Amino acid sequence: MHIIVALITVSFALLYRERLRYIARWRRPAGRSLIEDDLHLARLHLPAGWRPARDLNEGAGIQAINPLHGRHLIVISEALEDYALEVTVHEHARITLDLLTRGIKVKGITGPRHCIISGHEAVQYEVEGFHDNTWVKYLHTTIAGRRAFHQIIGWATQSRYNRELFESILDGFSEQPGPDPMRWPAPAGFAEDLLPSVSSRVH
Repeated sequence: MHIIVALITVSFALLYRERLRYIARWRRPAGRSLIEDDLHLARLHLPAGWRPARDLNEGAGIQAINPLHGRHLIVISEALEDYALEVTVHEHARITLDLLTRGIKVKGITGPRHCIISGHEAVQYEVEGFHDNTWVKYLHTTIAGRRAFHQIIGWATQSRYNRELFESILDGFSEQPGPDPMRWPAPAGFAEDLLPSVSSRVH
């Protein structure tokens, strides 16, 4: 079981190459839906201008990019049955936010903001940080689904970040139907080990 939340930075050479390739198509592609391809826990409908991506985060089941505007988004879904019954969406959001902010100089964090996404309880944080001579902003959303915890992380450089746009993409999220998870409480004496061990990799 892994929670792999990478601090994702923009590769400018790749970004501008993709932008030029995108512009050369002349017409904006229509939106499409992506399904998490491991346990089939999540679906995300992308608006026009977005397309599937690779290599943004090795733990993400859904990865997307808007190459024209330099915006990125990933979805990391983790089955609830892998977590102790006591783990809440707030604890999951806290530990994954901590992983996200490792390795950057954090200017500010806004949140938590509590909301409902696709009928599920969710917690959001907005992070502004500095990494590799670049100001970057992230919208970190954790959703407590019926089958999984879902992290949706959208980010862009300071000038290209648009929270309203990332919020609108969240409206296209849905959890895939499936059997109810079997969850068990943590053994006595293991209160500090409710979350699985974590690792992170910078891309």
